[in-house]
Amino acid sequence: MLVQCQYCSEKHLHDHIILHIRESHVEKGSVELKNLKCPITECTRNILNNERKYMNITDLLKHFNRNHFQQSKKNKCIEKCSNLNECNIDNNVLINSVIVEENNHQEILKEGEEDSKKSETVDSLLLDFVSNNHASDKLYYNVFDLFQKILQILGDENSLEILNNTKFKNIIKNKNNYVHEKSLLSNCANEKINIPKNKKRRLNNEEEVNSRMKYILKRKKYNIYHIDLNEDIRNYVNKFSKIIDKNSKYLKVVLFFDDICVNNLCTGHTKNGNISHSAYRIIHNNDTENTSTQMSQIVHYRTYALCMTNIAKSDKYESYINFVLSQFENRSIRLFDGSEIILKIHCIIGDHPLMQSIFKHIQNYRSVGRINACRACTLLPNEYESHMTCSMTRSFLKNILPSEIAI
Repeated sequence: MLVQCQYCSEKHLHDHIILHIRESHVEKGSVELKNLKCPITECTRNILNNERKYMNITDLLKHFNRNHFQQSKKNKCIEKCSNLNECNIDNNVLINSVIVEENNHQEILKEGEEDSKKSETVDSLLLDFVSNNHASDKLYYNVFDLFQKILQILGDENSLEILNNTKFKNIIKNKNNYVHEKSLLSNCANEKINIPKNKKRRLNNEEEVNSRMKYILKRKKYNIYHIDLNEDIRNYVNKFSKIIDKNSKYLKVVLFFDDICVNNLCTGHTKNGNISHSAYRIIHNNDTENTSTQMSQIVHYRTYALCMTNIAKSDKYESYINFVLSQFENRSIRLFDGSEIILKIHCIIGDHPLMQSIFKHIQNYRSVGRINACRACTLLPNEYESHMTCSMTRSFLKNILPSEIAI
């Protein structure tokens, strides 16, 4: 079969037409490199009204191999098509105005779907790079722009179009929209004030103080930053739908609280770099007895909120923890399939100082003292040495009701 060249009207074999365009027109400079069109005049790519119908020689070769005829790689076009009268080819048919494939529109749609899937794959690779390499937004933008410039230099228009169709830049630009800011008031913060001797001073417009020094209660305002819990759980349940029981009407949640230091521990700036971090983990299938090793993977531990530790400690984490608990307990979330699910707090996990603050106990971890400091029993610290086994302490265990917890 023969195909007519759209630039010189010469007839060439169907498996050499692109080679002819490259050797006779592109390499000689008679045709612009990036403005090539398919030689099959009724190809659906030529019908498009946008710039996608124009290709470079590499993309044109890929397009022709994929949608029309495979091009020969062994013989040059000049050697095989210089004299068609001597080729002894039977039943040569001119097909310059006929497309071989039957479902042209379906194939062009299929080609667009393939490009869309490739763009999604590129997005996932770029986001994996962001997850594994913490840096500024400016660096991520520069890396993306670098890829664009490299593809422009190489002349790979198809790959450049796939890269331009990604949502990576918009995700980086709008990522701060997923973090919400909430202002809280600390429940009790002691502030020390000096009062001149033998002079009265009115405090909080309520009382007059005549003492030298006075501690007053002053509520302090501070900000915490948290994610959109509804959106995060919807995406999590959608991604791990195989290991979560969708028939259940509720999800059990474990909450974690801890302080982390983001500054260098070897410097003198550790105190102003402490952040109170709260996270959560969903118990798969609500089975607290038979947990799987998959639950220990880091992807199942989801950060929820952050605030500065020095401010959260002003009221012993009370306002901060109360806010986090209120966001989880009995919260109703509508999933992507339209069903609703309710969150239930199963337990709270934290270090000793934080748990002592939650239960309103003193920070005493020694066997010295006459004030109860244990969250589980009524033994006094100076009685620990005489009760060294579990059987000896069973009669002292506390029966704590949820309503008796300080928070």
